[in-house]
Amino acid sequence: MSRSSERGCVQVEVIQALTSGVRAIANGQTVRENCSRSKFISNCREQHSTVELMKLLIVEDNDRMRRLIRRTVADLAETIHECSDGAEALAAYNTNRPDCVLMDIKMGKMDGITATRNIRAAYPDARVIIVTDYDDDKLRHTAERAGACHYLVKENLLAIREVLSELFPAG
Repeated sequence: MSRSSERGCVQVEVIQALTSGVRAIANGQTVRENCSRSKFISNCREQHSTVELMKLLIVEDNDRMRRLIRRTVADLAETIHECSDGAEALAAYNTNRPDCVLMDIKMGKMDGITATRNIRAAYPDARVIIVTDYDDDKLRHTAERAGACHYLVKENLLAIREVLSELFPAG
Protein backbone atom coordinates (compact mmCIF):
# COMPACT_ATOMS: atom_id res chain seq x y z
CA MET A 1 0.00 0.00 0.00
CA SER A 2 1.41 3.39 -0.95
CA ARG A 3 2.10 6.05 1.68
CA SER A 4 -0.74 8.27 0.37
CA SER A 5 -3.20 5.33 0.36
CA GLU A 6 -2.12 4.42 3.88
CA ARG A 7 -2.61 8.05 4.99
CA GLY A 8 -6.07 8.08 3.37
CA CYS A 9 -7.07 4.94 5.26
CA VAL A 10 -5.80 6.40 8.52
CA GLN A 11 -7.74 9.61 7.90
CA VAL A 12 -10.95 7.64 7.30
CA GLU A 13 -10.36 5.67 10.52
CA VAL A 14 -9.73 8.91 12.44
CA ILE A 15 -12.96 10.43 11.11
CA GLN A 16 -14.86 7.28 12.08
CA ALA A 17 -13.32 7.36 15.55
CA LEU A 18 -14.14 11.04 15.92
CA THR A 19 -17.72 10.49 14.83
CA SER A 20 -18.03 7.77 17.44
CA GLY A 21 -16.44 10.03 20.05
CA VAL A 22 -18.75 12.95 19.28
CA ARG A 23 -21.77 10.65 19.53
CA ALA A 24 -20.49 9.26 22.83
CA ILE A 25 -19.96 12.73 24.28
CA ALA A 26 -23.37 13.88 23.04
CA ASN A 27 -24.91 10.85 24.75
CA GLY A 28 -23.24 11.77 28.04
CA GLN A 29 -20.38 9.25 28.00
CA THR A 30 -17.09 10.41 29.43
CA VAL A 31 -13.82 10.42 27.57
CA ARG A 32 -12.62 7.47 29.67
CA GLU A 33 -15.61 5.39 28.53
CA ASN A 34 -14.48 5.98 24.98
CA CYS A 35 -10.77 5.62 25.78
CA SER A 36 -9.63 3.11 23.16
CA ARG A 37 -10.76 5.42 20.35
CA SER A 38 -9.12 8.40 22.06
CA LYS A 39 -5.78 6.58 22.21
CA PHE A 40 -6.10 5.75 18.51
CA ILE A 41 -6.87 9.37 17.62
CA SER A 42 -3.94 10.61 19.70
CA ASN A 43 -1.52 8.19 18.02
CA CYS A 44 -2.79 9.10 14.55
CA ARG A 45 -2.52 12.81 15.26
CA GLU A 46 1.15 12.40 16.17
CA GLN A 47 1.90 10.33 13.07
CA HIS A 48 -0.33 11.92 10.41
CA SER A 49 -1.17 15.55 10.99
CA THR A 50 -3.52 16.76 8.24
CA VAL A 51 -3.80 20.38 9.36
CA GLU A 52 -1.52 23.01 10.74
CA LEU A 53 -2.05 23.56 14.46
CA MET A 54 -3.84 26.84 14.99
CA LYS A 55 -5.23 29.20 17.61
CA LEU A 56 -9.01 29.15 17.90
CA LEU A 57 -11.61 31.25 19.67
CA ILE A 58 -14.95 29.61 20.47
CA VAL A 59 -17.84 32.02 21.12
CA GLU A 60 -20.81 30.00 22.41
CA ASP A 61 -23.23 30.74 25.25
CA ASN A 62 -24.13 27.11 26.01
CA ASP A 63 -21.40 25.59 28.22
CA ARG A 64 -22.11 22.02 27.16
CA MET A 65 -22.04 22.88 23.45
CA ARG A 66 -18.86 24.94 23.92
CA ARG A 67 -17.18 21.91 25.52
CA LEU A 68 -18.41 19.65 22.71
CA ILE A 69 -17.05 22.01 20.04
CA ARG A 70 -13.77 22.26 21.94
CA ARG A 71 -13.46 18.45 22.07
CA THR A 72 -14.28 18.20 18.38
CA VAL A 73 -11.41 20.51 17.37
CA ALA A 74 -8.97 20.04 20.29
CA ASP A 75 -6.40 18.05 18.33
CA LEU A 76 -6.34 20.66 15.56
CA ALA A 77 -5.48 23.59 17.80
CA GLU A 78 -2.39 24.70 19.61
CA THR A 79 -4.55 26.89 21.86
CA ILE A 80 -8.30 27.35 22.25
CA HIS A 81 -9.78 30.40 23.93
CA GLU A 82 -13.45 30.63 24.85
CA CYS A 83 -16.05 33.24 25.65
CA SER A 84 -19.77 32.97 26.20
CA ASP A 85 -21.14 36.05 24.46
CA GLY A 86 -20.63 38.16 21.37
CA ALA A 87 -20.00 41.16 23.63
CA GLU A 88 -16.80 39.47 24.86
CA ALA A 89 -15.69 38.29 21.42
CA LEU A 90 -13.94 41.43 20.15
CA ALA A 91 -11.90 41.83 23.34
CA ALA A 92 -11.02 38.11 23.27
CA TYR A 93 -10.01 38.41 19.61
CA ASN A 94 -7.87 41.47 20.33
CA THR A 95 -6.13 39.77 23.27
CA ASN A 96 -5.57 36.33 21.69
CA ARG A 97 -5.43 37.00 17.92
CA PRO A 98 -6.79 33.59 16.94
CA ASP A 99 -6.42 32.16 13.46
CA CYS A 100 -10.15 31.46 13.39
CA VAL A 101 -13.30 32.17 15.41
CA LEU A 102 -16.10 29.62 15.81
CA MET A 103 -19.13 31.83 16.49
CA ASP A 104 -22.67 31.00 17.62
CA ILE A 105 -25.46 33.33 16.45
CA LYS A 106 -28.07 33.49 19.21
CA MET A 107 -26.48 34.72 22.45
CA GLY A 108 -27.48 36.98 25.35
CA LYS A 109 -25.93 40.45 25.28
CA MET A 110 -24.69 40.51 21.68
CA ASP A 111 -25.53 38.10 18.87
CA GLY A 112 -22.89 36.42 16.73
CA ILE A 113 -23.76 38.38 13.59
CA THR A 114 -23.05 41.70 15.31
CA ALA A 115 -19.91 40.28 16.94
CA THR A 116 -18.71 39.00 13.55
CA ARG A 117 -19.33 42.41 12.00
CA ASN A 118 -17.37 44.10 14.83
CA ILE A 119 -14.43 41.71 14.62
CA ARG A 120 -14.23 42.03 10.81
CA ALA A 121 -14.45 45.85 11.04
CA ALA A 122 -11.48 45.92 13.42
CA TYR A 123 -9.60 43.01 11.79
CA PRO A 124 -10.48 42.69 8.08
CA ASP A 125 -8.44 39.49 7.70
CA ALA A 126 -10.21 37.73 10.59
CA ARG A 127 -11.76 34.38 9.76
CA VAL A 128 -15.10 33.74 11.42
CA ILE A 129 -17.05 30.52 11.01
CA ILE A 130 -20.66 30.65 12.15
CA VAL A 131 -21.66 27.48 14.04
CA THR A 132 -25.38 27.57 14.77
CA ASP A 133 -28.55 25.58 15.35
CA TYR A 134 -30.34 27.47 12.59
CA ASP A 135 -30.23 26.15 9.02
CA ASP A 136 -31.81 29.29 7.60
CA ASP A 137 -31.02 30.92 4.26
CA LYS A 138 -31.76 34.43 5.52
CA LEU A 139 -29.39 34.02 8.50
CA ARG A 140 -26.79 32.44 6.23
CA HIS A 141 -26.94 35.47 3.92
CA THR A 142 -26.84 37.89 6.87
CA ALA A 143 -23.78 36.10 8.29
CA GLU A 144 -22.06 36.28 4.92
CA ARG A 145 -22.73 40.04 4.69
CA ALA A 146 -21.34 40.45 8.23
CA GLY A 147 -18.08 38.83 7.06
CA ALA A 148 -18.35 35.18 8.07
CA CYS A 149 -16.34 32.91 5.80
CA HIS A 150 -18.46 29.80 6.50
CA TYR A 151 -21.86 28.93 7.99
CA LEU A 152 -22.21 25.53 9.65
CA VAL A 153 -25.10 23.83 11.44
CA LYS A 154 -24.38 22.24 14.84
CA GLU A 155 -26.05 18.95 13.95
CA ASN A 156 -22.85 18.14 12.02
CA LEU A 157 -19.95 19.34 14.17
CA LEU A 158 -17.46 17.30 12.16
CA ALA A 159 -18.00 19.82 9.36
CA ILE A 160 -15.98 22.24 11.51
CA ARG A 161 -12.95 19.95 11.12
CA GLU A 162 -13.45 19.78 7.34
CA VAL A 163 -13.65 23.56 7.01
CA LEU A 164 -10.63 24.12 9.26
CA SER A 165 -8.68 21.59 7.16
CA GLU A 166 -9.57 23.57 4.04
CA LEU A 167 -8.67 26.93 5.60
CA PHE A 168 -5.42 25.73 7.22
CA PRO A 169 -3.91 22.85 5.25
CA ALA A 170 -0.73 21.27 6.59
CA GLY A 171 2.25 22.74 4.84
